[in-house]
Amino acid sequence: PGSFLEFEALIAPLVADGYDVVVPSLPGYAFSGRPVFPIGPKQTAELMHGLMVELFGTRRYLVQGGDWGAAIGGWMAHAHPDAIAGLHLNMVLLQANDAVPKKPDEVAWAAKRAKLAKEETGCSQEQGTRPQTLGVAMSDSPVGVAAWILEKFGAWADVPRDAHNRPDLWQAFDEDLLLTNIMLYLVEGSFVTSTWMYRGRVLEGSGSFPAGTQITVPTGVAVFPDPVFPPPPRSQAEKTYDIVQWTEMPAGGHFAALEQPELLLADMRRFFASRSVSDDAPKRSIALRSAGIIAATLAAAAVYTRATTKWIEQDVPADGRFIDVAGARIHYVDRGAGPPIVLIHGLGAQLRNFSYGVADALADKYRVILVDRPGSGYSVSTGKQPGILGQSAIIASLIDTLALDRPPLLVGHSLGGAV
Repeated sequence: PGSFLEFEALIAPLVADGYDVVVPSLPGYAFSGRPVFPIGPKQTAELMHGLMVELFGTRRYLVQGGDWGAAIGGWMAHAHPDAIAGLHLNMVLLQANDAVPKKPDEVAWAAKRAKLAKEETGCSQEQGTRPQTLGVAMSDSPVGVAAWILEKFGAWADVPRDAHNRPDLWQAFDEDLLLTNIMLYLVEGSFVTSTWMYRGRVLEGSGSFPAGTQITVPTGVAVFPDPVFPPPPRSQAEKTYDIVQWTEMPAGGHFAALEQPELLLADMRRFFASRSVSDDAPKRSIALRSAGIIAATLAAAAVYTRATTKWIEQDVPADGRFIDVAGARIHYVDRGAGPPIVLIHGLGAQLRNFSYGVADALADKYRVILVDRPGSGYSVSTGKQPGILGQSAIIASLIDTLALDRPPLLVGHSLGGAV
């Protein structure tokens, strides 16, 4: 019941490390297109590999995932082992059909998993057999969708509980983030198709790997104490995966990227930097497969990649110049001569909004400077996306750097006015 929002805290640190980061929504989820029929993790894995090939060509890449992301990542590693440099999981969801538990701890784990599956995964049965019935019923019920999703966060996450074992969600999660996650299902009308992954898994028989499967891609596992989907012993996981890193985590549950982002990030960094993953190639692209996403999507909801930026700049060249100020690469256009005017665009816009007529009309009498705000247009922030105060400081530094002969007139539209 998650979304690409789960990885929000991980993107900027990984970009700062020098990686190209892709956080896809899966087909039928959030802002992505809807499949015409239910598809499961095996077919979705082919779509995700196709996305990475389209973005990066033949470059090898890394995959990280939990929940459906772990299943999709597993099938990607199964089908395209030469394309994937490393597989990092925070949930071991798939195993080979013949990976039978034998040791005492393996048998105990299997019994516990079976008991919890019977008691806690009614949603899987419903969505795996009659997804449309549930989906249509929920499609116009905000309270129903909220209850369906939040119940999973309360049951599956490592959250504080009261004397009656009732979860306190708001101690573990940001209220705005959870509500935004719910609204992605409602506003985009994706709740119906978000249930199809379960049915697709049944139809394509992708709930486990074929007998004899051994995933040869180097695999790292961050083992969080998931209360409903308990992780297997390492010896059990090694029957299917080439485990090169296994980290037992002190806290966190099903939604690791949200619950314990620092622990997950540290483990990912250690794995990505390990000799088994990066010995034979430079830093590669990372495909972060959404942990906990139960819907599937084809297009990327958020793509942070320098390679893509280069392609876009070739097709739609920047109008002006670039300058590095205050930790940001700022794109600006400088036209005309006379008293300076700095034009700052609003939300969801860029400096071209002013170039359709306003800038040309002013340039006859004024020196007109159009600025792409940090994170908009062609301007890029090197670290965390700055807020209003941070953007104002960056633009002030730009003005200082340009050494204007007199204080400029500032013109701000929408959010640019606040800046």
